[in-house]
Amino acid sequence: IASLCDQSQGASQDFMTQEHLTDTRFDSFDLDPRIIQGLQQTGFTYCTPIQAETLPIALAGHDVAGQAQTGTGKTAAFLVATLQHLLAHEPKDALEGSNPRAVILAPTRELAVQIHKDTLALNRETGFRIGLVYGGTGYQQQRDEVAAGVDILIGTPGRLIDYLKQRVFSLRQHAPVELKLAEFAVQEKLWGKFLGQGRVRQLLGGTYPCGICVPSPKK
Repeated sequence: IASLCDQSQGASQDFMTQEHLTDTRFDSFDLDPRIIQGLQQTGFTYCTPIQAETLPIALAGHDVAGQAQTGTGKTAAFLVATLQHLLAHEPKDALEGSNPRAVILAPTRELAVQIHKDTLALNRETGFRIGLVYGGTGYQQQRDEVAAGVDILIGTPGRLIDYLKQRVFSLRQHAPVELKLAEFAVQEKLWGKFLGQGRVRQLLGGTYPCGICVPSPKK
């Protein structure tokens, strides 16, 4: 299970950090060369601790939850895992390809915009269609963009649930889906709507109580 839960206003610092690096290189993982190129173009060679600890778990297809301060690279950690998952699992048919294959939930418009910016940076070589939705503006424009088809959909819960209820997009047509959840949204209503079997989920935040952990399998 994979999710994001950073609500701080300094979240933009979380993606690009050169401090507290480990000796683990991104190219030491079995990543698609296009992801490595995107990381190099963004200036990343070595992992931060949260990246070094969560990437092996997420890349192996397991659920993962982690806690780290703002500015330690949580955003890059889940984006790398998401891109690799999507490259390794091509859409089975046109219907699957027309719906988002990854959903990233953010607690605020500002954080959603920042995650979108960071995703575009790492997506330079992978070429996925990236969508961004949030409340307060651009309702029809955002709706049309999602309806036209996106691979990675980033947004705030209210707007995402609105479009989901209208069947602008669906999460039922495909098996593996990368889902990132904001901490404030980890509640029964949203878990019921967005989480399901066969979906890789990541919970990475500044206030999550468990450090690095792998949740027990569902019975």
